[in-house]
Amino acid sequence: MRFSKSILPFLLAACLLTASGCGAEKPVVSSSGTPQGTISASSATTPTASVEQQMVVRQTLTTLFNGPNAAYIGQSSTQVLGEGVSKTDSASRESLPDTPVQSAFTADAYSTFVANALSLYHGFAQDSGQRMQLKDDAVQVSKTDTGYSFTANVQYGKGESINQTAKITGTVQFNDSGKLCFFRIDNDSGLIKALQEQK
Repeated sequence: MRFSKSILPFLLAACLLTASGCGAEKPVVSSSGTPQGTISASSATTPTASVEQQMVVRQTLTTLFNGPNAAYIGQSSTQVLGEGVSKTDSASRESLPDTPVQSAFTADAYSTFVANALSLYHGFAQDSGQRMQLKDDAVQVSKTDTGYSFTANVQYGKGESINQTAKITGTVQFNDSGKLCFFRIDNDSGLIKALQEQK
């Protein structure tokens, strides 16, 4: 009985991952949009992502790291509940910024992407007067057991002097419909901290 109670949370988590659409099989779609089969996460014989998935990751990184763009900075409202206690309401789905990559994400993943990455990088860059520029020729996307990993270089700095470079690494997953259902920056080499500095 004790064993079944301890394993129940793990079974529920596995069911939620399967139900959320970030399953182990990924669709391969031709440029015309017709399904060409699936890639199983267990068969990691292909070292790079499909061309279409690479394009989606590149477009997402370009949107995230070229700016700042004031239209991408999320709006939130803070309500004071009591002394020292406040509640911040993040932007609703209807008020999320329109970006070139919005349709490439599931609704939940896009909300998370905007809140955890897009509005932060663009907001900090704007507040500190810095600019970011993705070096598109240095973007690499590779297949992993659970999805895809990416590596990119982002140049940043104030004014015309964009002479510092941060190496960005992260992870993405596509669901069975070919939409991004997970996006995470694993390491930004201190970029977010550098963008917060008011030099």
